[in-house]
Amino acid sequence: MKKTLALVSIATMLFGAVNAAEAKIAHHQKNTASPEIYLSVFDTSTEPFTDLNTTVLSRSQSNLRLCWVAKGRFSETVSTIETLNAPAKQQVMAKGSQISTSQNGKVNVIRSTLESSAQGERLVRCWHFDETDPLGKYKFQIQIMGKIYQDLPFSVVK
Repeated sequence: MKKTLALVSIATMLFGAVNAAEAKIAHHQKNTASPEIYLSVFDTSTEPFTDLNTTVLSRSQSNLRLCWVAKGRFSETVSTIETLNAPAKQQVMAKGSQISTSQNGKVNVIRSTLESSAQGERLVRCWHFDETDPLGKYKFQIQIMGKIYQDLPFSVVK
């Protein structure tokens, strides 16, 4: 009987410890949740910008920008790495960023430090495409704080 009671007591304590550990992990994951990323074309002629809910960007409309928005918990400044795969050779310019370009000019890696907004809950990066940018299908790969997110495809049209 004493052995059974001891086993039941140990099992109960173990179960309680596992529950406490799982609760602590869930709380930690909630507080350090990975950001969600969203890519869309925005009309910058309005304030606030209007989300056009598309990933097809017309380079002939100078008021349009392709923006990715990450929602999560960020510090004031955040290191990002964006890899932009273009359908043809492209020259990328990004003030304050380090850019590496592949030999064929189709892949650009942009290393940046971005400022978060909305009390550290959002990162936003917008890109402008003009007549010098090739038409076709592109994809962005975004890395934020060391985490790489799924490719974000988009198209640039005339």
